[in-house]
Amino acid sequence: MNKELGIYAIILGLSLGGAYYASLPQDDLSEGSKKIASLDAKVIKKVTFEKERLTVTVEQKNGGHFWATYQVTPAKPKDSKTSVEETSATKTETKAKPENGPNASEDALSEKQTSDTENEEKIEAKNNASGENAFIEPLITKTEFFPVGTAWNDFLALFKPLKSLRDLGTYEKAKASDFGLDKPSVLKIYDQSDKELLSLNIGKKSFGGSNNYAQLSGTSELQLIDNELVAVMEQARSRLFEGNLWSKSLNEYKMCRINSGERKRILKNSDTENGKAALWLDENKSKENLGFSYGSWMEKLEKLRAVRYAHDDELKVLNDLPALATVTFDDGLDSIVFIKASGKELSPAISEDTYWVKSSFTSAIAMVTKARSESLIQELEQIFPKE
Repeated sequence: MNKELGIYAIILGLSLGGAYYASLPQDDLSEGSKKIASLDAKVIKKVTFEKERLTVTVEQKNGGHFWATYQVTPAKPKDSKTSVEETSATKTETKAKPENGPNASEDALSEKQTSDTENEEKIEAKNNASGENAFIEPLITKTEFFPVGTAWNDFLALFKPLKSLRDLGTYEKAKASDFGLDKPSVLKIYDQSDKELLSLNIGKKSFGGSNNYAQLSGTSELQLIDNELVAVMEQARSRLFEGNLWSKSLNEYKMCRINSGERKRILKNSDTENGKAALWLDENKSKENLGFSYGSWMEKLEKLRAVRYAHDDELKVLNDLPALATVTFDDGLDSIVFIKASGKELSPAISEDTYWVKSSFTSAIAMVTKARSESLIQELEQIFPKE
């Protein structure tokens, strides 16, 4: 009996020990993978990514929102006319090659160089005649600034820990081009004091696969990493862009204050505390004003999205323009200010009126769709009490 109890006690002890071990944080490394780094999102202040003509920087501003700077330089266009002439030059060069190959005489080499020079002169003369050499339009780098959304939190979570899919061992520098590491993309992460925490060289995709070769800067160890690290930064404009103007659903608030000039209106959500569907009422406890539903207006307001964010030159103008209307929830927890700007006020390139909102959630001014904004502003006439 005592012997059986002893066996059961041992089994129970092993089970409890195994359960405790399983409850501990695990790196969850699959066979062949390797932990490259482990970074807590709270210590990360800035992430940069550089690839050919693309530069992306995502940085925390004043301890609050993370903002992205997305810069793209277009590829230099190919000159089709020059290409034709260069093809002719190549053909001429081929004819000038002596039959003796690498043992060609100095006379044959001189003949080849003369032929090349003549063709180059012909190309330049033709371009001068057509005016193509008179002015070469510079390549303009396009830059956009925008706050990032909740997808940024998912991206930062990839670094705790950052795991390779497979540790491929060391490789020779002479073979760097085989993995795209001779001219790699570079991902860097910095902490709150701007100290570099991680520098990762990222090469091309694996042969026949969708993931990328990579190496920690200063090492020769080859890793295979998830392409998600690259894809998020490459597609930052679409995947990280913060389109929301509110911190949460408007139906979660109890009160809304609307101001336009000297006019004002206070709406209250009567069912928020009861957990029922939102029911927006005015001071007279009416849910409608001449058949117009306050709830429908709230739904349309919540669906308003940022199209893009104002740059510095636009901000100088927009900050001085009067507000069309201000909408504030629960005494300032969430608010937006509607602004209307004409094309002449912002830029000669803009031919029509544009609508913007200043959002407390993003602490920024964003352009919003014209049709929805006009509809919301026009419907304010039905929201304000008739005098």
